[in-house]
Amino acid sequence: MNALHRLKVSGEVTVSYNASLTQDQKSLLVIEIIKHLMYHKGQIPLPFDQISNPKFDIYDETLRCQNKQSSAKHAKSLDDIATSLRNLFHNLSELIRQHTVHYVHLAFGSLANPKESYIVDLRLLETGKDSYLSTDFITRLLCRELVSEPSTVRGSPMSVTQLNVMALCSRDEFLTPVHWFTPKLSYKIPPRSVVFKINLNTNDCAIPQDNIESMEDGCTDSGFFWLQAPVSIKGIKPIEHAENSGLLD
Repeated sequence: MNALHRLKVSGEVTVSYNASLTQDQKSLLVIEIIKHLMYHKGQIPLPFDQISNPKFDIYDETLRCQNKQSSAKHAKSLDDIATSLRNLFHNLSELIRQHTVHYVHLAFGSLANPKESYIVDLRLLETGKDSYLSTDFITRLLCRELVSEPSTVRGSPMSVTQLNVMALCSRDEFLTPVHWFTPKLSYKIPPRSVVFKINLNTNDCAIPQDNIESMEDGCTDSGFFWLQAPVSIKGIKPIEHAENSGLLD
């Protein structure tokens, strides 16, 4: 069954690899997608790897033209969002490494009425203990495919909002409470959501017969359910716009 058959997909991109990946590489790809979207959708003013680099001087490099009070507030906002994203990445990586995650849902805006939703489909991405594909190669290929598909991730940045992250997992894997994430047994993706789909595949992988119900149906009557990250990542405006809007007053 097509898990998106009741959702209107506005754009789609597929990234295919010619060999299986490790679980660490699989989780890294999802994290790189989040980094990419946060920056290209205008939720952070600089790429994540730049603002999270310990050698990066936020005050000197990005705020030198602003008054000291606004600079300090904006620098703290950048530091806070970098810390929140690192926490999200750590826990999401642990979930993907330890369990079978079929989809990751990235909702910009509220879960009840997201501005845009990105569905990362992991079902056809084979994993094993080892991979001859380097981490550098798989991330470069991912980024190349993302930037080459304008309908999916190169559209106009949206207004500053929050990012909510959910993962669809097999119910029988969680006989004990899962760490950090919160089960959402009755969650439904709003059927009128603007949905973009990112497929991560292994070439020649057989389509799984997993009988996953439609994601917007909540999976309450099947062997699958949603897990929600307990934090929402709130975007921030570039400082030159933030002062004008009064957010830093």
